[in-house]
Amino acid sequence: MSDGISYRLGILSGSLKGFENEEDLVTLVKSRKNKHINKNEYTGTI
Repeated sequence: MSDGISYRLGILSGSLKGFENEEDLVTLVKSRKNKHINKNEYTGTI
């Protein structure tokens, strides 16, 4: 989602990704949820 945030010599820098509509956000959440579920199935934990 982001390249990360860094703080060096008193300067905060980084980048964030934004979404213009709700459908994009819903798609992101569903894909992350599926990845989490698949990972738990592989390890056998919930």
